[in-house]
Amino acid sequence: MPDISRDEVAHLARLSRLALSDAELDEFAGQLDSILHHVKAVA
Repeated sequence: MPDISRDEVAHLARLSRLALSDAELDEFAGQLDSILHHVKAVA
């Protein structure tokens, strides 16, 4: 079961040179986790 952590999102943001707030990190972590769950269900 894919779980995307807030730290992983922060790492990806740094690699992409994106400045994200704490709220945005939490929001994106939830969204990416949801996307990966849907992809896993299709695969």
